[in-house]
Amino acid sequence: MPGRVFSSHCPQCYSTLNGADDPCSEDAPQLGDITICFYCGALLCFGLGMALENYPEAELTEDLLVRVQAMRAAAMLTHGGKFPKQQKGKH
Repeated sequence: MPGRVFSSHCPQCYSTLNGADDPCSEDAPQLGDITICFYCGALLCFGLGMALENYPEAELTEDLLVRVQAMRAAAMLTHGGKFPKQQKGKH
């Protein structure tokens, strides 16, 4: 279910992100949950204070990569097969 989260910046492209969507849950994101940047597709997780952090590469599994690819594909479908232009935030 789409919802608003505290505004945070993608650590890869510095776009401002303030929404989250999980088609499998109506719960708000929790510490450690994964997400992708809507602008550049980076794999991120919610860290302390719900700030976005790069997902630890050492924790990637094949199942997670398949899930992430599905998330990226769904995000891209809403924008004609590509991620939208990056929205540069303050860094």
